Amino acid sequence: MHGSSSSSRCFERQLHSPLADRFSLIAFDLPGHGGARDATPPATLGGWTEALATAASTLRCEGAVWVGWSLGALLLLEALPYLPRPAGLVLVSAPAPSLKEWASRCRREPALNTWLEGDVRERALASLTRLLVRPGEPAPAFIEEDFRRTNPAARTALAAAAGSQQASRLETGVPLLVMRGLHDGLACELDLPASEAVADAGHLPQWEVPQRFNAVLEAFAMGAVR
Repeated sequence: MHGSSSSSRCFERQLHSPLADRFSLIAFDLPGHGGARDATPPATLGGWTEALATAASTLRCEGAVWVGWSLGALLLLEALPYLPRPAGLVLVSAPAPSLKEWASRCRREPALNTWLEGDVRERALASLTRLLVRPGEPAPAFIEEDFRRTNPAARTALAAAAGSQQASRLETGVPLLVMRGLHDGLACELDLPASEAVADAGHLPQWEVPQRFNAVLEAFAMGAVR
C-alpha cells in the first residue's frame, strides 16, 4: 500500500524484480491517487479501507503478506480488521505511530503540512520531495508527478480522518516487520519488535536500495507464509 499523494509506482522496483518470480505481487492505486484519481469509493479513510477490503476479497488475498509504505503503513494498520487472515505485515517508513499523531506532526512542520492541503504550494512541494530520499540524492520524478496527480480531496479528507482518529493500533496479532532507512528524516521509531534499519536509504528504501530491501522482504515473507 502506497503513501499519501503517491501511487503504486513506489513499488516498481519490487514488481519488476526477482521477487515476482517467487511470489504473486499485487499493487494498486488507492481512490484519489495515481490512475484511480477519480475512482469510487471516495478518497476518504473509509473509502480507502473499503477499496482495500474489496481488492483483498476479489483477488483472493487470504494469507497474504501486506506491505505499507509511509502513510500506507498507518492505513494498513487501520484496515487490518478487514484483511482476510493476513500472514504478516510489513510497515515501511511509518511517519508516526498513528494517523492522529502524524497529522499533528504535519501541522507543526510546514513542508509536511503540504500532505494535508488540497492546493499544491511549489516551494513546500520541493522541500517535501527532498525529504523523501537520503541527503544529497535526487528524488525520483514520480514523487512530484504523483503528488500533482493526486485528487486534492484526498489530502483534505485525510486531514479530516486523522483528526477524528481516537487511538493507535500497534498490537497487530500477526507476524510483523518494521523497516526504515538509516537516513530517513521522516520515519519515527515505533515501539514495536522486529525492526530492520536499511543502510544507505532515506524514506524510500524500496526504491533507493531495492536489492537490499527485497532481500529483507523475501526473507520475512518466506518465514511468514510457512
